[in-house]
Amino acid sequence: MTKAATISAPRPSATRRINARGNDNVKDLKQLAIKYQNGDGVKRNYALAFRLWKAAAEDGDADAQFSVGMYLADGVGTRRDAKQAVDWYEKAADQGSVEGLYLLGVCYAEGTGVDKDKGRAFALFKQAAVKGDIDAAYAMGMAYRHGRGVKQDERAGFRWLLKAAKKGLAAAQFSVGLAYSRGEGVVRDPNEALKWYKKAAKQGDADARHNVRWLETRRNQ
Repeated sequence: MTKAATISAPRPSATRRINARGNDNVKDLKQLAIKYQNGDGVKRNYALAFRLWKAAAEDGDADAQFSVGMYLADGVGTRRDAKQAVDWYEKAADQGSVEGLYLLGVCYAEGTGVDKDKGRAFALFKQAAVKGDIDAAYAMGMAYRHGRGVKQDERAGFRWLLKAAKKGLAAAQFSVGLAYSRGEGVVRDPNEALKWYKKAAKQGDADARHNVRWLETRRNQ
């Protein structure tokens, strides 16, 4: 499963770890949900996985709550329902779930299942970013860069993008390269631009590969 939506950002870069919490029944439900979700020793069954996640979610588990939200948002194992997805993300976010905060922010940023509210999205991204979520840090950087839900501030945008880039997010690495190339929020530095483009290119970013070739061609002229 992937996070439910994008906001001028990549879909999440890595599969989220599920941390078993709560009572033994909830742990068992989550472990079974993961098995049926991944086809681990059993035939993959998203519908059954969804029911198991929902049972754990109704027992108050935050990990299960954002997982139920993702199933509903993507229409996997159940009928797609963006509004219900938002409800479950909100439940997870209320418990401090980083994933719940980020996904709820995406919904507000795009107006998916809820009225669009860029200010609310920014606040949610900030909460998740402060907790260390790299996708939220990237979203913060882009919000500051373009003035989405917050006053435009290229320097602040660069700082958040750099945080995400240093943690390995390819889209952030490309954006940092672009900032160095254009001098947006940071002193223009073609060498630093090339360095960050190369990092993104190694992860398969096509635009970064193009910019690497372009910069290296100019350097050799």
